[in-house]
Amino acid sequence: MSIHTVEKVLWDLMAMPHKKEAFSSAPDALLSEYQLADDEKDLLKDWDVRVMTDRGVSPMLTMISWMAVRGQDEMPEYMRRMNTPAGQ
Repeated sequence: MSIHTVEKVLWDLMAMPHKKEAFSSAPDALLSEYQLADDEKDLLKDWDVRVMTDRGVSPMLTMISWMAVRGQDEMPEYMRRMNTPAGQ
């Protein structure tokens, strides 16, 4: 897994509103702009934050990008995903 590239996507989603909008409307098109493996694209599209952090992605970055894209009201779901062991 390219931690740097996954973190770059997360940063861009948080910092660039046009990327957030593009991801929301056409995630495959936006993710094609980055050199990502198919499983990395799936992690990002599924917002599998637990697996991302288990593989070394910054938990702080997953949280702030989650809030930027999904909204602060979705934090309970973020916490549920973070506290559920991978594969369950």
